[in-house]
Amino acid sequence: MSSGPCTYCPPSKPSVKSWQTRTRAPETFTLFPKLAPEIRIRIWRLAASEPREIKLYVLSPEWMDTKMKEQTRAPAIMHICRESRMMLILGLSREEGKRFYTVCVEKASLLHRLGWSPTNPETISGAKSIVWVNFGIDRFVYESGYNTSFRRYYEVGFNFEKFVLQQIRHLGLANTKVSNLVWGINELYYGRVLSIKGLKSFKIIQRMSGIEHNKGCPLRELIMDKIRNEVAVNKKRWGWKVPAKIEWRSREAKHLPRRSENASVVTADEEMIWQFEETIIL
Repeated sequence: MSSGPCTYCPPSKPSVKSWQTRTRAPETFTLFPKLAPEIRIRIWRLAASEPREIKLYVLSPEWMDTKMKEQTRAPAIMHICRESRMMLILGLSREEGKRFYTVCVEKASLLHRLGWSPTNPETISGAKSIVWVNFGIDRFVYESGYNTSFRRYYEVGFNFEKFVLQQIRHLGLANTKVSNLVWGINELYYGRVLSIKGLKSFKIIQRMSGIEHNKGCPLRELIMDKIRNEVAVNKKRWGWKVPAKIEWRSREAKHLPRRSENASVVTADEEMIWQFEETIIL
């Protein structure tokens, strides 16, 4: 055994080149069907967690309602493959036994224009359709500003049966004008939707066009203040207890330059994208 002084030699640091070699991204990827079942289940679970907006409207023969009937019947994941459909319909795994989506039958979307009356439901025509709904995350959105349809045809009800409406957990009210906001809230209340016991969230989706947005800032603050006041008044009036949120949606030009120097002019050649911002109302 040597009696000389002990020396300490620190381990050498790995070079940058060797570190990059060890952490290099793989050039190939395992085919999805060959992945372990646990990994595939996690991927399907992540894909199924994307919320959708389900359109809620009053059945009427009025032409203005036609654009509201463009319903998304099923989420994109239902169109991928047989395994994705089986996982979401029957459950992600035997241990979980959880079904993500429920099959809901939407009522006929058309009414007979001649001879229709609220007391004669047999005049309702049109093919019924199936809508896949995940009540845990999907939001039912009602479009305000169509109060004429609601006042005339509210006896027929919404496009879903009452037992489906009672399962709604997330509700939305799409609005473009502050003057229509009160009508939209009243229609949801009279339609017995805003008073659902299991309702967890209520969101007001305020859309603002590119022209209005480019007018500049006092308009936005003014609209937000009016919405807050209307919500506070109607919340107290109807006594609903679900916290309300405002989601501000404004359109912004992206990538393509303007052809006009006037900031209030939105040209057809511009690519418009929606910008989102949420404000919580207590």
